Amino acid sequence: MAPVLLEVSGDVTRQELSDDAFTYTPVKQRKSGGDADDVRDLVTAALKASCPIISAGRGILYAEATEELVEFAELTHIPVMTTLQGKSGFPENHPLSLGTAGSTGTQMAGHFLRKTDFVLGVATTLSGGYSPRMPAGITLAQVTDCTDDLNVHHRIDYGVVGDAKLVLRQMIEEVKRQVAVQGRGDINSVVEEIRKVKEEWLAEWRPLLQSNEVPMNEYRVLKELAKAVDVTNTIATHDAGFPRDRMCSF
Repeated sequence: MAPVLLEVSGDVTRQELSDDAFTYTPVKQRKSGGDADDVRDLVTAALKASCPIISAGRGILYAEATEELVEFAELTHIPVMTTLQGKSGFPENHPLSLGTAGSTGTQMAGHFLRKTDFVLGVATTLSGGYSPRMPAGITLAQVTDCTDDLNVHHRIDYGVVGDAKLVLRQMIEEVKRQVAVQGRGDINSVVEEIRKVKEEWLAEWRPLLQSNEVPMNEYRVLKELAKAVDVTNTIATHDAGFPRDRMCSF
């Protein structure tokens, strides 16, 4: 569920409403999973791909599906990047994390986008802009709770319509059925590849992240802030433009 802003006319806001006249019953959210055949076909294709990656959108946060996304990634050893609005939907300290990709992003995300042959978009419209651009000629799969999001910006080869949390749980069970309960292991040494690319990337940026220049640059501010707070319980936001593009990768 997402926050809602209501615009109310002035004459209504000036009226009085007694407590007795106000009753509210929360509306139950109705969710549905995906078609079993669609789930099977998507998982089969993902497991057959030589270099699959996942692009996770903000719907992961709305569906509270981070736990399922992590479990699916660990079972399949498919690396995960997030869109700008999906940032924090997958923990960026996880060995399979590629960080954020969109109008700007990490070197890890760029590296795998250049070599991937299969992108699975989960809870994202795959629209570009603040989401990563999809390479040409690859296989595209998408999990969305809205049929209107399918085949809009790209031709989708494998699609599943349903709540992200429920569909990911279906995909987890399908992986266990096709492969093994413990998953398939890191057959392509993906974790080590991510680690090497990330270290190269950080080595390039470390002079700015550790700079003692005065006034302090924004990268050093971000690094010190991350050291000072509990990042798992802290929300940092940004202004538009350069502040956004400079913050989101770190």
